Amino acid sequence: MDLSEIGEECYIPLLVSLLHVTDNLKKEEMPNLIDTNDFEYFEPIPGLRAKVVHTADQTYAFWEIDAGTILPSHQHFHAQVSIVTKGTIALTIDGVTTEMQKGMVALIPPNTVHSAKAITDVELTDVFTPVREDFPNYQTGNA
Repeated sequence: MDLSEIGEECYIPLLVSLLHVTDNLKKEEMPNLIDTNDFEYFEPIPGLRAKVVHTADQTYAFWEIDAGTILPSHQHFHAQVSIVTKGTIALTIDGVTTEMQKGMVALIPPNTVHSAKAITDVELTDVFTPVREDFPNYQTGNA
C-alpha cells in the first residue's frame, strides 16, 4: 500500500510523530548506529531472551525464543508491535490465538491481555511505546 491509498488523517499524524521522536533524540546521548553484538541478553524467563535497545520514546527488543517456551498471559500500558523474523509462534491477543510465522506483524494495543507459545525456535522483534522502563538498558551499561 502506498500513501495515496490512505487518507491524510492517517499518515500525517504518523509523520508528525516520527519527526517528534527524531527531534527529541539528543545526539550526544543517542548514537546513530548501535552494535548489539556485545550486548548482554535479558532473560526474563528461561527460553526467552532479548537484546534491548532504548530510544527517547521507544524500546526495541530483539527476542530469541526456544521452541516450547510459554510466555504467560500479561498486559502492560505500552503499545506493542511484534514482528516475526524466524519460526512459528502461537500468539494469543485478547483471547484469540493466531499462529504467526516469518513476515507476520501483530499490533497489540495498550492494556490488552496477551500470551504466546513458541511452536519452533523463534526470532522476533518487539517495539514498545513508550519506553519499557522495566527492561534493562545494556547499551549504556545501566542494567
